Amino acid sequence: MIRLAGAYLKKCRKVIAVYIGIVTIFFIVFFLSSVPVDTVQYAAFLSAVLMCIVGIIDFADFVRRSGKLHDISMQQQMELSSLPKAKESIEDQYQELLIRLEAYRRELESEAEINYQEMVDYYTLWAHQIKTPIAAMKLLNQSDQIDRRAMEAELFKTEQYVEMVLSYLRAGNLSSDLVLQRYFLDEIAKKAIRKYSSLFILKKIELEFHPSKVEVLTDERWAVFVVEQILSNALKYTKKGKSLFR
Repeated sequence: MIRLAGAYLKKCRKVIAVYIGIVTIFFIVFFLSSVPVDTVQYAAFLSAVLMCIVGIIDFADFVRRSGKLHDISMQQQMELSSLPKAKESIEDQYQELLIRLEAYRRELESEAEINYQEMVDYYTLWAHQIKTPIAAMKLLNQSDQIDRRAMEAELFKTEQYVEMVLSYLRAGNLSSDLVLQRYFLDEIAKKAIRKYSSLFILKKIELEFHPSKVEVLTDERWAVFVVEQILSNALKYTKKGKSLFR
């Protein structure tokens, strides 16, 4: 209670100072004018009594509001709707600011939950995918004669899955990772094709490439990555025959 009383007096210090100043001015003026100050004393006494009554009522309301704010602060889930009704314009503005901050916090929290769930889904899928080449390498390693080309193919797949994870992590900060320049799309495609050529040969799948002679504004690394994913899917879902790339 003493702490609240001190806080309340600090809050009202300007009003108290103004009242004391006004009474002092009246005393000085009446004294210099040789006017009896009894009237001023009586008026000062009555106004002081009135100020005390109003102050007690206002202090009681101050204590009630402070107690309610303390109870709200002790709750695990604070609701801004339970805040005491604003008595002044500045309080109303503060509460409006709190409501906006709370809405922004909820938005960030929701976005973080969505991002986390997407990350969990991605890594769950990635873990299942990378098990396939690992299991294949284990089987190849158990055979009497290891097929070196097949082993290299499975190792290449594993490396690509690792590269996918690194690309996924880099995707979270694209603004600082992008280097935009003009490239011929054919050159980007050829880089990816050369990288996957051994897998096409191993699976005996013919890749028919038709040059486009198109120039694009892009980031080379990400463009190559996208083309690599297209080729990877072509290898995954083409059992035999020919794949067309144009």
